[in-house]
Amino acid sequence: MMEGMKTVILAISHVKKGDSFLFRKKPDGTLPYKETWYGFGTEVDSSRDDIDVELCNHIKKQTGINVTISEHLWWDMETKPDLDGNQTFYVYLHTIAEYFDGEPVLSEGIEKLVWIPVEKLDDYAIVPPSKKFLAKYFTLASHRYGSA
Repeated sequence: MMEGMKTVILAISHVKKGDSFLFRKKPDGTLPYKETWYGFGTEVDSSRDDIDVELCNHIKKQTGINVTISEHLWWDMETKPDLDGNQTFYVYLHTIAEYFDGEPVLSEGIEKLVWIPVEKLDDYAIVPPSKKFLAKYFTLASHRYGSA
């Protein structure tokens, strides 16, 4: 990381319901990725008392569904341009959220919300951080439980 580079910490969650994950489709051309299917996340700042509550509230605001954070997994990092083109150091705090109630509804900036079965994930243009997360999650799950 370069000295003086902006750092952003994001709490990221992939919402799970049975053997499916909820993804949101952003409009084509939405930065920062050419891929259009995203998980969910919110920027972490020091004024928040409970990141899990904030993340669950953020998911509810974007989707209309209620979730609970069921697993705190690991963190990842990457350096990439932010939406203004400035090189930024990102830290991702990865979690799994379990769906427990509500019907998905679209919010601003989301074209679709889709429950994608695990066996169909490769059929979607999922953003690189989510692809990396899912590969690691399924590898760890298979070692822990014999399957994801």
